[in-house]
Amino acid sequence: MNKHKMKRILLGVYLMIISSIFISCTAIYKNNINDITAKGDEELEGTIRFVSNRTDKKAELEALISDFEEMHPGGKS
Repeated sequence: MNKHKMKRILLGVYLMIISSIFISCTAIYKNNINDITAKGDEELEGTIRFVSNRTDKKAELEALISDFEEMHPGGKS
């Protein structure tokens, strides 16, 4: 065999290995998703609480706006 033909064969084998790994990983991932969603609603019951660290920024925004208006007095609001 010449080098060109060997390279094509090795490239084909490499692509087949990569594609088989990708397909098997995709199948495993989709199977895990189906297992999670097929367990039923009884496992999904409960209370969800959201915690936020948001604070009131009104005073800070007003200070920034007033500073901007002092620097650029001709600007429109």
